[in-house]
Amino acid sequence: MIREPLPWQTPLWEGIQHRRSKGRLPHALLLEGPPGVGKRHFAEALAASLLCRGPVEEGVACGGCRACHLLESGAHGDLHRVTLLPRESKPEQLSSQIKVDQVRELCHVMGLTAHEGGYKVALLDPAERMTVEAANSLLKTLEEPPGDVLMMLVTDQPGLLPATIRSRCQRIGFTPPPEEEGRAWLTRRLEDAERAALLLALADGAPLRALEMAESDGAANRLELLEVVESLARGAGDPVSLSAHWYRQAPLEAVGWMESWLEDMIRLHWSDRPALLRNRDVAERLKRMALGYSRRELFLLREETHRAARLLRGGSINAQLLLEDLFTAWGGEETGKGLGGG
Repeated sequence: MIREPLPWQTPLWEGIQHRRSKGRLPHALLLEGPPGVGKRHFAEALAASLLCRGPVEEGVACGGCRACHLLESGAHGDLHRVTLLPRESKPEQLSSQIKVDQVRELCHVMGLTAHEGGYKVALLDPAERMTVEAANSLLKTLEEPPGDVLMMLVTDQPGLLPATIRSRCQRIGFTPPPEEEGRAWLTRRLEDAERAALLLALADGAPLRALEMAESDGAANRLELLEVVESLARGAGDPVSLSAHWYRQAPLEAVGWMESWLEDMIRLHWSDRPALLRNRDVAERLKRMALGYSRRELFLLREETHRAARLLRGGSINAQLLLEDLFTAWGGEETGKGLGGG
């Protein structure tokens, strides 16, 4: 059970707890910001705070009451989660959307009496994945909320939510912490300052994303994918077979790496020593690859990669075919090398 906010979230936490103490806590919060900055962590801590029977200093859940024990075991009847469910045809994969039936069920249970006699809390994450019908179903509850209810919608992409949903929520924006604070936090967990600095740069300053990379195969996948892209840039490699492989891995992560490489390649094409560089550990490799493209080709490829990322985040897209197109573009057939560019 997450009991307290992350260190850099203290101002946001104090603001919410102040409003709570004055009886002015909104019925719906939209927690928005880039991945890995702690939106979900904050939502879990706030849910625990509201459901705890004896919060301690600054409203932090005590961890010892009946409600906290129920939360710890995942059995608290007044905390409701709506998220992406496994596909019926492929249980190992998650659905790309939050369906209307899920939201209708949530709205129904939020209208019932609280099991423990206090707040009822809902976490809807990722909120931008609601279908249009699901968002419309949620709208009535947001417009006419029952008593002590807090609905928290968590999203990396608030722009994908209908304006009617956004306007009925109190919006709280999350950003990466100051670099020094984020690096210190990550260093304490990794016990390696140099590695922490590199991962934080790769994660665009988002500490939880950097920690996830450290604890998973993300960093190794990145270097494997870089070898693939280097071969494509040399005119080698088969985009079809490569897309099939990376589709089974993590397509959105792969496209994210390509976005960051292209940003650095454009900088390296303009300057030998750019002030800002995310992929410092592979800068020489990116420099060599960048020089194989014209600036026009790099900008076209960046646009294609941004487009692929947007489509993948939207959910309803053939990810394997999208990767195939993108790998083909790295080979020059879509960027301008094969379209008269140079």
